[in-house]
Amino acid sequence: MQPQHKTNLLAKLTALHPKRFWWRRWARQAAVAVLIIDRPPTENNVGGLSILLMKRAAREGDPWSGDMSFPGGRMAPEDQDDLATALREFTEETGFDLIAGGAKKIGGLSDVLVRGWHWHKRPFIVTPYLFWLDYEPTDWQIDPTEVDILIWIPISFFLNQANRDSMVWKKGNLSLTVPCYDYGPYPVWGLTLRMIDELLTVLKES
Repeated sequence: MQPQHKTNLLAKLTALHPKRFWWRRWARQAAVAVLIIDRPPTENNVGGLSILLMKRAAREGDPWSGDMSFPGGRMAPEDQDDLATALREFTEETGFDLIAGGAKKIGGLSDVLVRGWHWHKRPFIVTPYLFWLDYEPTDWQIDPTEVDILIWIPISFFLNQANRDSMVWKKGNLSLTVPCYDYGPYPVWGLTLRMIDELLTVLKES
């Protein structure tokens, strides 16, 4: 990426004004970290802007078990705010400390309301935060109870409408056809898809 292009992109992402629910303090909260890097092309990847996703480990009781998501999780009592949640969860799941590793917080995306069947009498929202890193980490130490695999996916994949598809989601007797990005054995859908779609509105203009 050319220096001026990078500067313009970071300026646009930093200037975002994400929507926040006014009632968020009374909701159950979670946060995720959206890590963006500019990967050089190699034999194994096409390079360019990429975001880090993970396939969640199969775990009983986790409503997102086995799904693709950004690293993150629910707010803990010791977290000062939801940004602290995103940073803590990223470190716990990947073994990489964003702040110590030199990542720069460049903004955030809008609060995402989780579907009602996860509410347990209180609304549940997830807040995404954006981070930029000038290199690709190699010292991941994933928590296997939380993470199955970490995957860099090029932004160009999501920008290609040919990769937009649909899938059937099942829960008990409920079956729904939902939109997804068809990344081979790792379909990206649900909350993560909604976050990516908001990010793409900015990247398309950059």
